[in-house]
Amino acid sequence: MKTENQTRMRLLLADDEKNLRLLLSDLLTKAGYQVDTAENGDEALRKLASNPYDLLLTDLKMPYVSGMEIIRELSTRKDAPVMIMMTAFSTVEVAVEAMKLGAFDFIVKPVDPNQLLQILEKASAVSSQQAPARPVRTGTGKKVAGQLVGDSPAMTTLKDLIARVAPVDVSVLIQGESGTGKELVARAIHAASGRASGPFVAVNCAALNENLIESEFFGHEKGAFTGAADRRIGRFELADGGTIFLDEIGDLPFSLQAKLLRVLQERQIERVGGVQTIPINVRVIAATCQDLKKKLVEGTFREDLFFRLAVFPLVTPPLRNRPEDIPVLTGVLLGKLAGQLGVKVPQPGKNFLDSLAGYHWPGNVRELENQLMRLLILQADKPEWNEAVQMEGVTQKSTPVVSEDELLVTTLRRTNCNISQTAEKLGVSRVTIYARIKALQLNLAELRG
Repeated sequence: MKTENQTRMRLLLADDEKNLRLLLSDLLTKAGYQVDTAENGDEALRKLASNPYDLLLTDLKMPYVSGMEIIRELSTRKDAPVMIMMTAFSTVEVAVEAMKLGAFDFIVKPVDPNQLLQILEKASAVSSQQAPARPVRTGTGKKVAGQLVGDSPAMTTLKDLIARVAPVDVSVLIQGESGTGKELVARAIHAASGRASGPFVAVNCAALNENLIESEFFGHEKGAFTGAADRRIGRFELADGGTIFLDEIGDLPFSLQAKLLRVLQERQIERVGGVQTIPINVRVIAATCQDLKKKLVEGTFREDLFFRLAVFPLVTPPLRNRPEDIPVLTGVLLGKLAGQLGVKVPQPGKNFLDSLAGYHWPGNVRELENQLMRLLILQADKPEWNEAVQMEGVTQKSTPVVSEDELLVTTLRRTNCNISQTAEKLGVSRVTIYARIKALQLNLAELRG
């Protein structure tokens, strides 16, 4: 169906593959666009110089002048068309770079006609409103930034990419070291997307029982297996209309990867033990601290699933790469933790902050939060922290070294062995707390006494 916007949109299609150029030209003409074509980048630039276009759909790799060079050239022009890049899976990272330069969106080859038309419809709306060809950079806005703290170059770039991908309904793969805030990034994308009013369902793939993970994902019918006393709605159904966040996707059993791929392709599920096909409308954001490309080589992660998930890859920077963010991050964390403990927020001095900035933080923001929690527990009576902190064991000059296990015991005693409160105060999961209790063979009755 042709919209008013589409019938007056002039589009330039640049691609050196003749058959694809003819196929897409026919598709877009029938959709109501006024289509011109160019068989290489040089011809595209000539036509762009002599004709006004509302939209540009360009391949990345072309003779003479690449799609990237075209976008780089147009990025400085006020009258540039809204630009969309076509690319192969192997060059998705380059397409992301094109979006940094000002491309509105990108689509992966082989081109899905429905997806292309949806992207062009959004691009047409931008062009018809006479908006800038490049999306407005709202990366530092509260809606996009969420709880992401810091204005270092690394964080500014990350927030900018979040702002660009949030309104585009594609899968996102967030990669980064443990403790770098991958779930916060996922929540920021959801909050700034058109799905913000829908549910955000987080699933830790590493924490799920391998024998029951399919039921957790897709649900099950009553009697589907021993112990299935009632029907259960799975996480994908719960996320319908919103976003599902698959954390630690690298730990997903290989046997389930094919089923997840089919769900991503067909956008429908079947409950375990059921025969009914259930359509779902979810956006998938996955995260991992593992090297998935290495797992591809090892054969423990499916290549086709990787490319389905990594349509738009993001990387969360480690804390050691953004030490300038540590002072403000410390202030935010101290405010949060002091509120949890019911103590006054201390005032960190320059020596204290300098020592934090000089540490390499292998555990990233999560480690910083844990260290600050320890200091608050041990020195809640001190209004100012002016001494430098020795990070191997985290101690101020007169403070004894506190190990992770000692901190666990101290916190369990303070909460009267309330597992949920202990997990919240230490910033870890209940599963982690139970595992440490078991490993240390702690007697909770004795700790309560």
